[in-house]
This record gives sequence, structure tokens and C-alpha cells, in this order.
Amino acid sequence: MNSDTIKKDNKKALPKLLVTVLICMIVGGFMGFFSGVFSKSILSDAVMSVVDNALHVLSLWGIPAATVILLVPAVFVYHKAKKLYAAWDGEDENAADRIEYLLDFGILFSVVLMPLILFFMSACLAYRNEVLVITACALMASAACAAVLQQKIVDLTRKMNPEKRGSVYDRNFQKQWIDSCDEAERKQIGEAAYKSYLATNVACILLWVALFFAYLMFDTGLLAAFVVLLLWGIMQVTYVLSCIKQSRRKQ
Repeated sequence: MNSDTIKKDNKKALPKLLVTVLICMIVGGFMGFFSGVFSKSILSDAVMSVVDNALHVLSLWGIPAATVILLVPAVFVYHKAKKLYAAWDGEDENAADRIEYLLDFGILFSVVLMPLILFFMSACLAYRNEVLVITACALMASAACAAVLQQKIVDLTRKMNPEKRGSVYDRNFQKQWIDSCDEAERKQIGEAAYKSYLATNVACILLWVALFFAYLMFDTGLLAAFVVLLLWGIMQVTYVLSCIKQSRRKQ
């Protein structure tokens, strides 16, 4: 690519970037002004009261509710996939894709559960110390059910693909699983990981903005915003170092 093309691309992209920055500055200025006004009113107290009441209830019932809402459909799709596998002739690719599609959703439901129950555990620590032991037992039971379900899904996947290796109960499971994947599957994992990286970049920026204005309006402190930026920085540095390592390995 010659220098003229590079300059042309930069010249084309720069005005759009400047317009975007200007819009963000204007919107941020308005939000900052109104957040300052609202922080001096009864609105912040009312919002915090609603949040406190909601967390007081969720800290007790959040873990059982999340477990039922997420694991019941996960078990349902697993058993449906298991029935399809029992009827599978080992050659029908459409049936195999359908089974794997159902198993993927089973995994999705189970992995969403973990951050939710950890959040509800934290809420219990803050709002309901008197039932902390019961909530901790509920968390362990929920996590155990999710782990068993994930292992059953992995076992069924391994039956369909004998070359796959690894157990969910093994701390090196992810490495063993990736090592047993073929080139096409690794490419798919890489594409999914990159999309996750891009989505997390956007999410970190939006979370920082939300937490910053929450600090202005509700005096929530800067720790949460700092943690988001710390995780964002770790992700960025890890990604760049991984790219450098991969580049050196190819050389």
C-alpha cells in the first residue's frame, strides 16, 4: 500500500472521528450538568432506596431463582440433545449440527449462571448477613449443579467427537480441549474470541461512563470505575502481548 492511499484513508476517517468526539463531548457535558443537578435533589435518594430494597429481596432469593430460570432450560435442551443423539445414525450431518446447537445453548445457560449467583452472594454479604451461611450453601449447590451439567454436555460432545479430550473437573480442561480441536475449530474459536474482545472493549467504555456518572449522582465511589478500567487495561495488554508472541512464533 503506497503513502497516497494511506493518507487518503486517514483523511477520510479523521473528520468522522472528530465529529464523534465532538458529539461525545456535548453529550457528556449535558449529562455531567444534569447529574450534578440531580445529585443535589431527592432523586438520588429515591433511586438508592429502590435499589436497596430490590437488593435486599434479591440477596435472599436471587440464587435459587437464577438457578431455576437458567438451569431448567439448560437441562431441557441437554435431554433433547441426548434423545437426538440416541437416534443419530452417526452420519447425518444436519442431525449432528442440531445436537451441537442444543448443547451450545446448554453451555450458554450454565455459564451465565455463575456471575449472577456470585453477585447475589455479594448482595447477601451487604444486605443479609444473618442468612449468609444459607446463601453460601445455596451458591455451592447451584455451582455444583452447573458443573455437573457442563460435564454431561462435554461427555455427550466427546461421544459425538471421539478425538476430543478433557474433563470439566480438570483445571487444565480448556487447554486440553483446544489442543484436541482441529484447525477449522481453532479458527472458529479465534474468531469468537476476537468478537468477544471487541464487545468487551465497548462494554468497558460504556460501564466506565455509567459508573462515572453514578459516582457524580449517587456518590458511589470510584473503586468500581477503577476496577473496570483495570480489567480493560489487562485485556488490552494481554491481547497485544499475545499478538506479539504469535508473531514471533511464526517468525
